[in-house]
Amino acid sequence: MVDLRPINEAPDLFRQLLSSRGMTSANMVADTAWQTLVDFANIRFATGPPPASDGLLYEYGTYRFTGRSMFTLDLVRQFETVDEEGEHDHFVQFHCELRYEPEPALDALGAFNSWWFPDQGLLEEWTSEINSRPEWTVLATKVPSEVEIHQEQV
Repeated sequence: MVDLRPINEAPDLFRQLLSSRGMTSANMVADTAWQTLVDFANIRFATGPPPASDGLLYEYGTYRFTGRSMFTLDLVRQFETVDEEGEHDHFVQFHCELRYEPEPALDALGAFNSWWFPDQGLLEEWTSEINSRPEWTVLATKVPSEVEIHQEQV
């Protein structure tokens, strides 16, 4: 039987994976955050029934989430929780947000988002598509000014 982790452990487990790479949120870069999310996707959590109960979201753009414009790379894992009857109750989203000071090269990327759920094909295929995107060339030269790892009910 698969050991299902409680959803509330997600942030700590992600930080443990970061630590195993010699990183913390204080010295994280985009590529490390992304590769950690991919590894994190292989940890099973106690969610509702598949396939829409556990998904990943890769998104970026310039937003004012913190009160000022920042280019934000948001790596998300969304979990569905169910009630005692097995019906949808709510979603919990884990976020690893890397925020960068606005600059022309980042602004030129615009905005993008892509969801993945298990019924859409292999995780490896989706991550390969994301890995081949053009923003990685720009992000490879940037250091985030803020990183936030958190979880919220939506």
